[in-house]
Order: sequence, then structure tokens, then C-alpha cells
Amino acid sequence: MKSWKLSLRQTPHQRIDARVIGLQAFAKMTIDQVRHARLSAGHKSVELAEYFNVEDLTSEQPTIMVEGDLSRFDHLASGHHGGRFEVQGNVGHDLASGMAGGEVIVHGDAGDRVGGPVDHGRVGMSGGKVVITGDAGRRAGIRMRRGDLWINGDVMPGVGAWMIAGTIVIGGRTVATGDDGGRVGFGMRRGTIVCGELSAIDRRRFTTPVPMWTAVIGPMLRSVEPWKPHCPRVAKRFARLSESLDCLRGDLADGGMGEIWIPPKD
Repeated sequence: MKSWKLSLRQTPHQRIDARVIGLQAFAKMTIDQVRHARLSAGHKSVELAEYFNVEDLTSEQPTIMVEGDLSRFDHLASGHHGGRFEVQGNVGHDLASGMAGGEVIVHGDAGDRVGGPVDHGRVGMSGGKVVITGDAGRRAGIRMRRGDLWINGDVMPGVGAWMIAGTIVIGGRTVATGDDGGRVGFGMRRGTIVCGELSAIDRRRFTTPVPMWTAVIGPMLRSVEPWKPHCPRVAKRFARLSESLDCLRGDLADGGMGEIWIPPKD
């Protein structure tokens, strides 16, 4: 499979639906076809080359490298299911929506609904790993089914809402508001969320925190080792988990099979 490097030439005035930018979509295209691929911009479409310089890339695995502030570009890495999608800069909303495998790494901040469903679907990412080195917006990991979502910085309300399975680790602060989906793990059925704030959880929907030990901490520590330079705060969370952790089970209104892990305070 081919690899590509896209460098942002100019920042758009409107939001861009960039779901066409993907390894699987580009797999059978020539470089000229990639340059002429169409991006949705409101009620019209524009050529990819209007905003990006496109180059072939030499890499050890199938890769798309994108450089620039992509805060106005939504749906990047949508449906990604193999290889590496890497962004040097911030990204817009719906990063990795419907992702099924591979790796997505953002060296910056991400918008709302990281790893959520595609458009109005009911299932979010179902495999692979997403790493955000900065902050993430509202409802990160909404309806996530499988895979890993690591956020090195802060997250806005609604993380893990209606989560079905998978693992979310938050290295920074967890912002939570109200009790209508703004709390951590609202409506989660299974899966694990690792965060630092007990106050961010709706305690009426989760059990009392109890000390827990699990053998999976060792493999988790080993898995984060190669990623330490990108997400040191996530690595620190894992390290503190190896000392001790408190576990809350919930959401009790949706079966109560999910777990929120709280490591010791620094």
C-alpha cells in the first residue's frame, strides 16, 4: 500500500468534510488523482490540492502524514482500518469516526466526538488505537465498541458516553457538567475508562469505589512504553495504576458492566 504526505497550504474559511483523506481511499489512486480528490465544503466541493501539497512518502508501513493546523477539517481518518494516520497539528471534529483498526496519532488537540460513530450511526470506533497528545473536545469515545483511545491532555464533558467496550485513558483533567450525558461514562455498558477525578462521575449511576487489582496492568504498562514520548501523562496514569486503583462499576442504569478506574492522586 502507498504512503502519502499532505502539507496544508492555506486555512479554509469554512469547515471541510475531509473523510476522503484516508489510506484506503487513496490506495488505488495515482498522485494526480489524490490531488484532484474532492473535499466537501458546505454546499460545494473543492479539490484537495486547493488546500494541500501532496507528496509520495517513504515509510516502513502504510502511512498518511498530514502537516498543518487542521482545526477546520472534520472526519479525518474516518473509517481508518489499517496502517498509520498521523497529524502534526490540531484537528477538527469526528476524528477517527467509525475506525476499525490501525493507528491514528494527533500531535495537537482534537475536536468533539473522537472515535465516535460515522454521521448518525450507532456504533463508534471498533478497533485500533487513537492517541491525542493534546486535549480533546466533547464526547470523546462516544458509542465506542472496541480499541484504545488515549488522550494525553484534558477532555471536555461526555467522555465515554454510551460506550459499549474498549479502553479510554485520560492523562489530564476530566471536565464534566450536569447529569444529562456530560458526566464520565454516562450510559456506558462495558469497557474501561481511566481518569483522575472522582468528582467527574455521576455517583448515582455507579457503585461505590472499591480497591481492585488486575493482572492486565502489566501488559498495559508494556503497551504504553513505545508511546511515552507522545503521551507522558497517559504513561504516568498507567504507572500509578500499578501502585493501586479504585474501581467503580456502572452505568447502573444500563447494565452496570462498565468500569471506571481511579489511580492514586499525585
